[in-house]
Amino acid sequence: MKTGIRVLAEFKIGLNERDLKLLESIKKYFGNIGQIHYNVSVNSWTYKVSKNKDLLNVIIPHFIHYPLLTQKAVDFKLFMQIVQLIKEKAHLNKAGLEQIVNIRSSLNKGWLKPSEIISSQFPNIKPVNRDKFEATEIIDPHWISGFVSGEGNFDAGIRKATLMATPRKERVYLRFRVTQNDRDIKLMELILKWLDAGRIDWDKRKDNNTVNIVIGDFSDIINKIVPFFDKYPVLGVKHLDYLDWVRIANLIKLGKNKTVEGMEEIKVIEKGMNKTRGK
Repeated sequence: MKTGIRVLAEFKIGLNERDLKLLESIKKYFGNIGQIHYNVSVNSWTYKVSKNKDLLNVIIPHFIHYPLLTQKAVDFKLFMQIVQLIKEKAHLNKAGLEQIVNIRSSLNKGWLKPSEIISSQFPNIKPVNRDKFEATEIIDPHWISGFVSGEGNFDAGIRKATLMATPRKERVYLRFRVTQNDRDIKLMELILKWLDAGRIDWDKRKDNNTVNIVIGDFSDIINKIVPFFDKYPVLGVKHLDYLDWVRIANLIKLGKNKTVEGMEEIKVIEKGMNKTRGK
């Protein structure tokens, strides 16, 4: 507190309250360092590691050994610089603080609106340059299942059918999606290559810089996507969504979607998936 300003570096993972068990598993994997807290305002749990020695000895070595493949890889490098500066006690003098503030202003999304203390103490913030990063390969398929656990969706729904023979003029659709910022388009292409199915859709809404991997062909779902995630399972509550998604796929495969009873069974499964699970 020699400067009157506190500097704190943190590694955080935030998940919906339904995935508390997954956060507890991650905490255990990292040797039970850090804490897990509940955020009532957003109905979520956060795993947080903020002790500098834990960041230096556990978190940073982990991500050096298992590199990030999105733009977070750039943020990680900047984060390491800040942690190292804290280790060297640079945050205890004005010059070191200025260096940390400049790095922090380029980290993640930066400061959209600097706090009053930052604006008054550091009126001439100079963001550092962010390195360019582009994923070139995915070595381990388990990385894809882990990524999908956080960024993917196993969608199911009921739509109006055009064929009169369909029960109640309804049809079932299944879709697998992964969404990411368009800065990581190369990574999305690598995932698509691994899965050998689907397409990449660009979000055309104004000011929305996202792209989606979309796989909706039933043959691809049954023959490629289901075998992949059976072999390399997703984790957390999304695994339950995946299992329900596969249940629906198997009912369609058996032709149950062409009967009134089968459609009712599919509707019950679909209503309990994703955001409605447990409600």
